[in-house]
Amino acid sequence: MLGDKAYDSAELREELDERGTRSVIANRSNRKQPFRFSKRLYKLRWRIEAAFNRLKDFRRIATRYDRLARNYLASVCLIAALVWWILMSPDPNNSASAGCARDACRARKLSYGRALNR
Repeated sequence: MLGDKAYDSAELREELDERGTRSVIANRSNRKQPFRFSKRLYKLRWRIEAAFNRLKDFRRIATRYDRLARNYLASVCLIAALVWWILMSPDPNNSASAGCARDACRARKLSYGRALNR
């Protein structure tokens, strides 16, 4: 389980150990007995947060517009596929590059998000 410092509690760590789940949770600064954790895996946690933040760029997802859980899940899947497509699509304005560099395409991605949220 990947978690930030807010999840640093002895009770949670014990429960995860009982389940056989490996916890990757950073220690709080005031912890007297720090636990060991993989700093390499903890640094990769931002990818998960970035993915959720990208989904929340769409108003329908951020406000949970749909009443039914199945419709909400369908919206999340559709928008996740759309975001993946935008990230992986080549930049039509730059014929020199074969793929889309993330920094070069940021403005284009944001404009797609704004257009879809209207």
